[in-house]
Amino acid sequence: MSNESSQALKDVQIVMKEREEMVRVGQEILSMLGKYPYDSPRPDEVAIQKKLLEFMKHLSNIGGFCDSHWNRALFDIQSLLGLSTLTMAFDSTTPSYLVAFLPLALMIQVDFKKRPFRVVGFDIKAFRTRFRAILKRGT
Repeated sequence: MSNESSQALKDVQIVMKEREEMVRVGQEILSMLGKYPYDSPRPDEVAIQKKLLEFMKHLSNIGGFCDSHWNRALFDIQSLLGLSTLTMAFDSTTPSYLVAFLPLALMIQVDFKKRPFRVVGFDIKAFRTRFRAILKRGT
C-alpha cells in the first residue's frame, strides 16, 4: 500500500471515529435535554453546555478533513450550537431549540471518495432556515 493510500485510510478512520463520537455525544445531549416543557427538575444546563462543547469539538475535527465549502458549513453549525450554549444560561426555551435542531446536525454524512472530503446528505440552508424559524417561534 502506498504512503498516500495509507494516509487516506488513516484519515477515513479518524473521521469515522470522530463522527461516531459526535453521534454518541449528540444522543447524550438529547437524553439530558429530555422532554420540554420541563416540570421539576430542569436539565443540568452546565452539563449540557459541556456536552455541546464536546459535540462541537468532534464536528470541528470532521470539518478539518473537509473542503473549504463544507468546512464553512460545519463552522456555521458550530456557530448556531455555540449560540445555544451561550443562551442556555439565560433563556429557558433554548433546550427546546436544541431538541429541534440537534438531530439535523447528527444527520451529517461524509463522502470519502476524494480528498478533501465532502459532507453529504445535509443542507446547511435548510438547517439555517429551521434554526431561524425555531428562534422566531420562541420570541
